[in-house]
Amino acid sequence: MAVRALAALLGALLAREVVQARSSRETDSVIYWSIALDHPSTELLSSRWRGCSDFVPAEESGIVMKEQYHVTLLFVGNASDAEIARANPTMLRNASAVQELRRRLRRHEGQPVQVEVSDFVWEDGHIAAAPAQLANTERGLCANVHPHMTLGMAPGAMAVESNGLLARRFAEHHFHAGLAEWLRQIGLGQYTKILSLWCRKNQVTTLEELSGRAAKAAAAIEPDPSRRAEVEKILRSSLARRINELPTARLQLQGTIEAHRAAFVVV
Repeated sequence: MAVRALAALLGALLAREVVQARSSRETDSVIYWSIALDHPSTELLSSRWRGCSDFVPAEESGIVMKEQYHVTLLFVGNASDAEIARANPTMLRNASAVQELRRRLRRHEGQPVQVEVSDFVWEDGHIAAAPAQLANTERGLCANVHPHMTLGMAPGAMAVESNGLLARRFAEHHFHAGLAEWLRQIGLGQYTKILSLWCRKNQVTTLEELSGRAAKAAAAIEPDPSRRAEVEKILRSSLARRINELPTARLQLQGTIEAHRAAFVVV
C-alpha cells in the first residue's frame, strides 16, 4: 500500500511538473503579439483599400495584397529580451522594459480594442501599409515606433519593411524629428548623432537634400573609405522608390489582442 501511495504521489508530482513545464513553454513560445482585426473590420478595410484610386497602380507595380490584417505589437521570434530591446531602442530601453511589456501583453490577451485608420501609404513595387492610430493604453503595448497594418508586399519583400516605409514617410514630413528612426531602419542608426549635427550645420532639412549630398555626408561621418562608400550608396538608394500617400475617410476598426505561439510537442 505504501508503495502504491508513493507511486501515486510521484505520478501526481510528475503530472504537475509536466503541466508547469507546458505552461512555461507556452509562455516562452510566443512568436509575436498583435491586434488581429475581426472579420467585419477586415472586410471594411479591404473594401476601402481595394476601392481607392491607388489600389490598381499599387497592384500593377507588383505589390501582392494580403487577405488578413493585424497590427504587430511585439515581435519576439527566437530573440532574447536584450536582443528585442536592441531591435526596438526607441520604445524599449532595455531587457527589463521588454519583460514588463511581455507581462502587460499577457494581462491584456483577448482584450477587444479599437484601431483607427485614416490613410494608406505605399512604395512603388515594394510594400503598402495603413498607419494605425491606437488609444493610449494600446499604444503603450506596441513596440513599433509607427503602428501599422501591412496591406501587401511584392515578392521578396517582408512585412517588417513597413516600418521603414513609415519611418521614411514621417521623416519626409518631419525631418529632424524622424531622422533617427529612418536611419535606424536603413541600417545607419550608429551615425544618428553625428549626421544630425552635420545636417543642422549644413542646413539640410529634407531626405531628398540629404540623399543628393550623400557623398559629402558620408565623408563627414565615416572615416573608413570602404565603409564610407557603402554609407553613401545607402543614402543615395534609400529614396529610389516613390512613396505614395492617400488620405481616406476615417475608419474605426475592431480587433483583439492575440498571442501567436509556435507549435510544439511535450515529450
